[in-house]
Amino acid sequence: MKYLWVIFFLGLTFCSKYPYGSSDSCYDINFSYFVSTSPTDSSYNARAKNVIVKVIDSKNKVLSDTTDTLGRFNIIGNLCFPYRGRVETLDGTKSIEMPSSASEIDGCKKCHYPGGPAGAYIYLLP
Repeated sequence: MKYLWVIFFLGLTFCSKYPYGSSDSCYDINFSYFVSTSPTDSSYNARAKNVIVKVIDSKNKVLSDTTDTLGRFNIIGNLCFPYRGRVETLDGTKSIEMPSSASEIDGCKKCHYPGGPAGAYIYLLP
C-alpha cells in the first residue's frame, strides 16, 4: 500500500516574542500543524499517525514531535534562524527535508501557499 505523507503549512502558528542571545537571530516558536496522507484531502480519515516532524535550526538544534492519532503535532522551543524542516517515518526508512531554509519570521508562508514555489504542502513520497 503506497502512502503520500503531507504536512499542511497553512494556518502557521509562529511566535517570536523573545530574541535569544545578542548576535543570533533566535526566537521562541510554536509550530502547530497536522500531517496528511494526501496532498488534497485534509479530512481526519486522511491524517498520518506516528510520523516524526523535526525542525532543525542553524546551530543544528533539533526540536521534534510525533503526530498523534489525528495527525496533529506541536513543536515548542527556541530556534536560531535560519531553520529547516524534516518529516520522517518512525522507522526512519522514509523522509524528506526542506531543500532550503526559512530565514525569517513567518518564512514558511513565503514559499508554502497554494500555487507557491514550494506548494502548499511538504510531501514525503514512498
